[in-house]
Amino acid sequence: NIPDDPVRNPNKVSITELEYRHATQRKIPVLIFIMADDHPLPDKLSESENFFEPSEESKKKLAALKDELKTTHVVGFFKSPEDLRAYTLQALFDPEVRARAAGIAAAPTPPALVLITPLPLPPDLYAEPKYTLISTFVGRSHELGLLDDWAASADSLMVVEAIGGMGKSALTWEWVNQRARAALKPDGLMWWSFYERGATMSAFVRHALAYLTRQPPDALKDGDPKEHFKQLQRELAKGRYLLALDGLERALVAYHRWNAAQMRDDSVETAESIIKQRDIRACTDPRDDEILRGLLDCGASKILITSRLLPLTLEDKTGQPCKGVRHIHLNGLAPQDALALVRDSGVTVHDERIFEQFTGRFGRHSLLVKLVAGRVNHHRQRRGDFDHWYAFTGKDLKLSDLQDDLKQNQTHILKYAFDDMSAEERLFLSQIAAFGDALPYATLSLFNPYALPAPERGEKLEAMRDDTDTGEERQAWQARIDVVNAPDPAYLTAQADYEHYLKSAEHRKALAQFDGLLSDLEDRGLLRWDK
Repeated sequence: NIPDDPVRNPNKVSITELEYRHATQRKIPVLIFIMADDHPLPDKLSESENFFEPSEESKKKLAALKDELKTTHVVGFFKSPEDLRAYTLQALFDPEVRARAAGIAAAPTPPALVLITPLPLPPDLYAEPKYTLISTFVGRSHELGLLDDWAASADSLMVVEAIGGMGKSALTWEWVNQRARAALKPDGLMWWSFYERGATMSAFVRHALAYLTRQPPDALKDGDPKEHFKQLQRELAKGRYLLALDGLERALVAYHRWNAAQMRDDSVETAESIIKQRDIRACTDPRDDEILRGLLDCGASKILITSRLLPLTLEDKTGQPCKGVRHIHLNGLAPQDALALVRDSGVTVHDERIFEQFTGRFGRHSLLVKLVAGRVNHHRQRRGDFDHWYAFTGKDLKLSDLQDDLKQNQTHILKYAFDDMSAEERLFLSQIAAFGDALPYATLSLFNPYALPAPERGEKLEAMRDDTDTGEERQAWQARIDVVNAPDPAYLTAQADYEHYLKSAEHRKALAQFDGLLSDLEDRGLLRWDK
C-alpha cells in the first residue's frame, strides 16, 4: 500500500518503507525478514478481487529496498509462516541478534551479513538427529580417556572403529555431551548421523556450513558443493569446532546397498557390491574421499568419526593412519564395565569370577551382554539373579573357551536370545527389521499381530493421508478416501464393522497384548525404546 500524500510521502514509497525510514532515523532497533522468492502466494490473496499486479515502477522500488536491506542489515528469509515464527522468536530472544539490530543504524560501516537460522547457535550443540541413549551410559573409562588425550593433541581427526552393536555411537555421544566442552572448550559442536535417510556427505557439509555461518540450510541448497566445502574449511579454521560424523560406513562401498542396516559385519568382505572393482573401504562417491582428506586441514577444529570400517582415504601407503589421524578399534567391554552394565539393567551378580569367564567367551560384546541381562531378567525361577540363571541355564550354553571360536560363540548367544519367543514376536521382529531407521509407536502399531487390520482403502490417497502433519489435514484426506470408496458397498460395510471393532473389548485386549509383546522384546534387549 502506497499512501498518496505529496507532503509526507513525496517519493511515493510503501508504508513498510516509511516505517523502516522512520525507525532508522530515530535509531530504533530493527529486525528484517524478507519473504523468499519461492514463497507461495496465499490463496485468499490471489483470489481476492482487490488484488492487483504491482507496476514496474513499484517492482523496481521494492527490489531496490531489498538490496539495501540485504547489504546493511541482519536479514532472515522465510518460506512459510512457520519459518517466520521461528526466526522471529529466535531474534527476539537471542542477545547477539538484538545487539546487532540495535547498533545497525549508527554503525559507520555495514556489518557482516548474518542470516537468522532455525538451527541452534554456536556454541550450542547442533545434533542431526540427536542420538537416543536408551539406558545409563556405563564403563568405557579407558576409551573416554583416549578421546580426552586426542582432544589435547595436535591431531585433527579421530576414527572410532567397531563392529555393529559394540557401542561406538553411545561412546562418542557420551564424550561429545559430557566431556568435549571441558577437553576442547569448542566454539561449537555438531553431531551428524549417516544412519538417517538422506544423510549424505554433501548434506553434512551444507548443514555444517549453515550451522557455523548461522544460515538456514535451505539457503545453501542451490550452491556449488565444492565451494561449500571450501567455505566450511575457512570457517572451521577461524575457531575451534568439533564435528562428529556417526556411522560413516554408510558412505563406504562395503555398506552401499539397500539392506545396509541388516548386514552382518562378518559378511562384508564376501558380500557383492554394486560398485565393482573398488576397495570396500573407499567412499562410494570419490568426492567424499576428498572431503575426508580436506577435513584434516581445518586449523584447530576437530573431527570425530565412528565407522564399522576405517576409511581407506585416511590411511597412508603403509596401511597406517595418515598424519593427523588417530584410530581407536573398539573391542568388547572390560570385565568391570560388563559387570556394571548388567547391574544397571537390574541383574544381581554374586560370583564375579564366573560372570567374567562366561562373558569373556563371547568377547563381552556390548549388545550381547545386554541380551544376556535380558534373559537373566526373564529367568522365571529367580528373575534377575545371574548366579541362579547360570547354574540353571547359562552353563549349558554351547560356548567354547577357545578365542578362535569368538564369532561362533556370539552367534550362539544371539540364537539363545531368540529362543522361546512366541510366533507373534518372531513375526513382528521380522517385519520391523526391514526398517533401517527408528519408528514411532503409531507405525509399530500397524504391525500389531493381535489386532484386526483396517479394511483396504484407496492406496494412493491413503499414502497422502499418512504423510500429513496435522489432524485437520488427515481428516481432509480421509474424507476424500471415503468419497472415492463410497460407491463400494463392501467397503462401507467393512468400514462400519472396523469402527465398531475399535470400540470393542477385543480391540482393547489386542492393545494390551501388543504392549506386553513390546515390553518382552525390550526386556530381552531386542528392541530399544526412547521413553
